[in-house]
Amino acid sequence: LGSFAMQIFWNNGERENINGLDIMGMRQLDQKIEQRWVSNVTTISIRARYLSLLPWLLTEFYRSQLAISNGHADFDEKTFKRVSGRMELIVLAASILGKESGESGNTSGVLGKDLFAAEITSLLQDGAVSLDLNKGGSTYGTYAMPCRGFGLLSSDTTDSSAPVKISPRGKKIVEVRQKALQSSNLTSLMINGGILTVALLKSEGNLFSVNGFTSCPEELSLLREAFLLTYYQH
Repeated sequence: LGSFAMQIFWNNGERENINGLDIMGMRQLDQKIEQRWVSNVTTISIRARYLSLLPWLLTEFYRSQLAISNGHADFDEKTFKRVSGRMELIVLAASILGKESGESGNTSGVLGKDLFAAEITSLLQDGAVSLDLNKGGSTYGTYAMPCRGFGLLSSDTTDSSAPVKISPRGKKIVEVRQKALQSSNLTSLMINGGILTVALLKSEGNLFSVNGFTSCPEELSLLREAFLLTYYQH
């Protein structure tokens, strides 16, 4: 009881007294350490695989837009968000089903875990679910800054319609994923929509699961390098 009373006293009126100010200057030190060691990673951007998925997603989306627009396409934010939402459901489902192939099945920090609860239930019960979605699409907003911090994306772009460009470091990861996903049915579903099946997830899902890095060691190696080596040294 005495300890509890001390905690109440110690924090009593804290907001009113400091008015949000960093009186002791410790937050500045904390932020500098965060900036140096975790490069814009926050409590909502904790899954490393999205850092390689986002540059790859942007590349695949742009390629698909060029293919249907005679070689010229402006960035279509609404369409990209729909594509991103489909990828988020695929990533969530692949992470859940990965447990059957020896992965942990842990979905902590996976985007859309609550949002896509009904779709996941249908997928597990019926073996298939439609990717005709009008929700999700938070990958860019959640992981663009961490990708910039690790040198995988750059805001230095000459195309005013494009939000970012893929850096040389990011292109290496994109190329590794493209090689691993040649003729991928999941990639086609992500871009165009369709029916997602459990069978297809069991076949290709390890390349989308947040716990499936062992399926693509080169991707893991490049991400580890991005974490440990600041981009100007690369």
